[in-house]
Amino acid sequence: MLVGTLFVIMYLGQCTFQLVEYRFGGRLINIFDCFYFVVVTLSTVGYGDISPSTKGGQVVVICLILTALTVLPSLISALLATIEETKKGNGGVFTRGQASYFVVLGHFDMAFKINEVLGSILHAHSTDEKVVILGRSPANHLVQAAITAYQYKDRVTYLVGNGMDKHDLERAQISHATAVYIIPDRGAPDHRKEDEKNTLRTWAIHTYAPDVPLFVNNLLPDTESYQEMNADASLCIDDLKQLVLALTVMYDGASAFLINLLHVSAPDSKYNTLWESQYGDGFGNEMFSVPMNPNFVGMLFNEASWLTFREFQDMIGVRVYSKLTGLKTLVLNPGSTYKLALEDEVVFLAQEIADIDRFLNMTPTEYQTLVSRSNPKFSSNDTVSNVTPSTPYYGTLQRHSISLPRLKSTLKPISHRLASIADFGESCIVMDIPEAPYEVSNVPQCRLRVLPPSFEEQIVESASDWSGHLLICTGDYDVFKFVCGLRAAHLEKHHKILFLAARAPTKAEYSTLSVFPDIHYMVGDPSQKKVLLSAGLRGCHRVILMKFGIYSSGDFAGSAAIMISHLIYHMFQRGEIEQEKCVILEATKRPLINYLHPTPTATQVSYRRLFRSAFKNVGKSVGINKTLDGGHRRKEKNVPGEVSYFYTPVFAAGRVVAASMLDSVLFQLYKNPSLLETFLMLCGVDKQGKNESPEIMGVKKSWIGQIPLPPGFVNRTYGELYQELALNQGIIPMGLYRQVYPTLRNKLPYVFTNPLSVVLLMEGDIVFVLAP
Repeated sequence: MLVGTLFVIMYLGQCTFQLVEYRFGGRLINIFDCFYFVVVTLSTVGYGDISPSTKGGQVVVICLILTALTVLPSLISALLATIEETKKGNGGVFTRGQASYFVVLGHFDMAFKINEVLGSILHAHSTDEKVVILGRSPANHLVQAAITAYQYKDRVTYLVGNGMDKHDLERAQISHATAVYIIPDRGAPDHRKEDEKNTLRTWAIHTYAPDVPLFVNNLLPDTESYQEMNADASLCIDDLKQLVLALTVMYDGASAFLINLLHVSAPDSKYNTLWESQYGDGFGNEMFSVPMNPNFVGMLFNEASWLTFREFQDMIGVRVYSKLTGLKTLVLNPGSTYKLALEDEVVFLAQEIADIDRFLNMTPTEYQTLVSRSNPKFSSNDTVSNVTPSTPYYGTLQRHSISLPRLKSTLKPISHRLASIADFGESCIVMDIPEAPYEVSNVPQCRLRVLPPSFEEQIVESASDWSGHLLICTGDYDVFKFVCGLRAAHLEKHHKILFLAARAPTKAEYSTLSVFPDIHYMVGDPSQKKVLLSAGLRGCHRVILMKFGIYSSGDFAGSAAIMISHLIYHMFQRGEIEQEKCVILEATKRPLINYLHPTPTATQVSYRRLFRSAFKNVGKSVGINKTLDGGHRRKEKNVPGEVSYFYTPVFAAGRVVAASMLDSVLFQLYKNPSLLETFLMLCGVDKQGKNESPEIMGVKKSWIGQIPLPPGFVNRTYGELYQELALNQGIIPMGLYRQVYPTLRNKLPYVFTNPLSVVLLMEGDIVFVLAP
């Protein structure tokens, strides 16, 4: 508007001035001089080299200046306001180019929220993609700084708009987007209303752009049923978080193992310590589902897994094609009896997509060469022609006679409904899917009571003499999926559960949880030492802190769980409990991880602080001599910058879970549609249920588990372990859980996902496996 108005004023001014000067003064001024005169008159007081020579010309100049002073200021102020609004995203329009782009709808009032989203979409492998943020409010200076950071420069556009307004959807160019994601506000005071609003946004976007892939994250699990016909995928991240939390209670480090597989990343080129190098190498692995290479058709799965591990990556499962239904069923490690078919898809743990491409593009000649190299009798003097492809070369391998400990996850197959009744304490137990308090999917088959006990029988006054139980300190009892994970039917070992909370469960809450066996309740404040000791802190197997506070932008939101974890740690330091307890914590947001012990910035006591403490407490357990002889080192300072929460010792050990860390599964579904199904199977959820295809009838399903390192494998390679477990035991290893070693310089154990075959095994290593 401003440019057009200015052009009209200048054009009319120069034409009128030229006409009046020629008509009334007989003076002919060329068009360039007229243009020059008008520009100088509007911008300055004039130079005097060209001036009106008639009264008419003077009137034209007066009108020109008055018009400019009247019209232009209002247009200039409107332009400045528009520019300001565009910077905030209120009035801007996304300009579509050649690059593909994703649109994200949500409420982003803090920098860490926007960083969590952008880090999941604009990862190292998506250098040509862009993101359009359609926020509900203008971006503050912190959010602006986050989206203009160097790694996101010119790749992020922030707009302010309503997801139900057609005009705002047009501004964001949603109809041409690669995919659209709707993210809820976890800090919303009413989760039900927040999900209802996002459901309306889902319907509006589906109506406006029905062909654009749409993925929705919800705060409540029962909201999915309202969106299943409009969204390509609708899921509740909090439900997934509870399943992951339960799995990491049963298996050390399971949360870090699973969450890392959801994130797209590449190993760094430089690490400060050896443990970070190994952990970072495993952190780069992802899950892929790819078509079958024809060369592997007819091969037993365990043999194919060993062969591909040697040359490519870890094959962990198969999506079995059903000729009857035309659908594919995921089976993790179908074992040593299943033969691969051409229509099947195989599931890999892989660090680089290039390895997957090599598997897909392998020619028959390359396959025969690979088979020959894998034969122990093949020597440098042999040729490929000496190897007979029809002969199972694995039969020539030396069989190790080792005795593996019984897996925690091993259980004989069970049917879907009331097929097995066992004795669990004093109650009869059935294997069934429990009835949820809301409409929900992805529920694992569990051990359930036939006759739930009365409420009074489950209330505990004191558990100070208990041992081996799970002490769960919680803020509320919305833990249905968490308990389902702890009582999953495929688990062999189950720990007694004691919930410690400030209040007793309501009638409805108790009715939901009473179907699970061996669950007890105790009322008390978990932040009090006496209460923790009364709840059996000394003898418990694990301490779990969950449901303390809500997700909020406040600095202290969710800090209660942090304080309790430090209280338990200091009780061990002071000798009030004999053993240091493994505390697993549910963090409401990622930044709280910085305050868990050991913190990522300081894992040793400050030299100056310890010296001052020793000086004031002469004769106590902390002495000056211990301080000066190197017993403690000076605190190391990190380089300023954002802390990578995934590399903190407490997360790498699998002792903290934040719901936002699982958001990546939603963002990866567009490029990796089978990711969620594989992730749920690893969590113990079989979505297929009893509706199995005939092709997998009789195939033993495998579940994630852990075994100690078998005898005799210390200082041997991971490849030798893989060969023994896969070929001789029908077990597929997926990674290691390494203990604390001075040479590794780790303060806590850590997860090492899918190591290379040449990695040496160490004493105390625990192996992640898929076992039937």
